Amino acid sequence: MGRFIMLSEVNTILGFTATHDTAILNWLPYMPGRVCAIINNYFMTGQAVVSGGDFTFTAAASIRTAEDSFVDDGNFAAGDDIFIRGTLRNDHFFILSAVTTVLMTINVNAEYAETTVIDENIETEDLWNVRINLVMFPRELKPIVANMIRYDIFDRSSKKGVQAEKIGNYSISYMKAAGLGYNYPDDVVGGLDQFTIPAVY
Repeated sequence: MGRFIMLSEVNTILGFTATHDTAILNWLPYMPGRVCAIINNYFMTGQAVVSGGDFTFTAAASIRTAEDSFVDDGNFAAGDDIFIRGTLRNDHFFILSAVTTVLMTINVNAEYAETTVIDENIETEDLWNVRINLVMFPRELKPIVANMIRYDIFDRSSKKGVQAEKIGNYSISYMKAAGLGYNYPDDVVGGLDQFTIPAVY
């Protein structure tokens, strides 16, 4: 359990050289949100979390709290992947580059997470319930995500609008991805089923 997937890992899994680095880096920031939306699972842990309504988000890539301690109460550390929800403008995955008791600093060079914080001040009397959770992605996600990226780079444009294909005795169908319109083939994203949390409406 840990990081989502890095450029070097995508290349290793797919047997790529640096030839496709730019294309992979263009897709990587979209993949955590896309995968988690498909399976309705954001891999948030209960061991490292702070919540409440007194946070200051700044474009200097920092998050400040006036209530809980990010270290003592939240158990966060540099290098952690986090997911923020309950804000107006900063509900994203981020990677931490540094943490003190009252300040989180965001990694602005992250390959697969959001790198920009938008100015936002949330005070207790606003009755917001902002939650910042540590995220631990299972290692088994990596080859699935790598193959999703491969499909996006090399196959997606040629399969646009195609729901199924049959050539002789071979047939393939394309999964709608829980109605989200991502349209990946079953053999690319079928492995995500083991991580899916059924949606409750």
